[in-house]
Amino acid sequence: MTITITKQQVRGMIPADYVYKTVSNRLPGGDDTPFAPSEMAELGVPHNTIVWSFIRPAVLEDAFGETVCKIAEAALPAFEAARPDDTGPRDAIEAARKCFASPTADNRAAAHAAAVAAALADANAAYTAAVDDPSAASWAPWESRAASAAASSAASYAARVLDEYNVPSASETANLAVDAGCPPAKIISIIEGARI
Repeated sequence: MTITITKQQVRGMIPADYVYKTVSNRLPGGDDTPFAPSEMAELGVPHNTIVWSFIRPAVLEDAFGETVCKIAEAALPAFEAARPDDTGPRDAIEAARKCFASPTADNRAAAHAAAVAAALADANAAYTAAVDDPSAASWAPWESRAASAAASSAASYAARVLDEYNVPSASETANLAVDAGCPPAKIISIIEGARI
């Protein structure tokens, strides 16, 4: 079953005004007409609006955590190409996946630690490169740094899974994946492939 959302569901979201106007202006039909992410993309709805609309526990239900992890994984090729020996971001995603599946205090702590470790490893690599050669070209490629940040974001978000869901954090994982070179169409495909 393909995941869908209606304009009426978008209207109930915060901040609904901008998103609802964007969706309403581009999608045909009434407020109860269902749309899949790919249909919204074909009609010109910006990818970040689609992501923001769909990456929600109320929409994705039990597939929410796995979807966030898959999106973070989609960012990894850029990171692993630049730093093939650094498993920090992949470890952070696996910790996030484990935490989403079983949000115990230990799993939350492990996800938080993995997120911090991935972020620190990325910052250390950038610092080391800058010290070794202060030219702008020595800094780690933006795509690699964004990929690491996407993984860290997913793990950090999973660490807070028992708290109130923070939709902007989940959307940020997707935005960072796009910054890391993952095509928006792939993000939309991951969301559409979520099994609810």
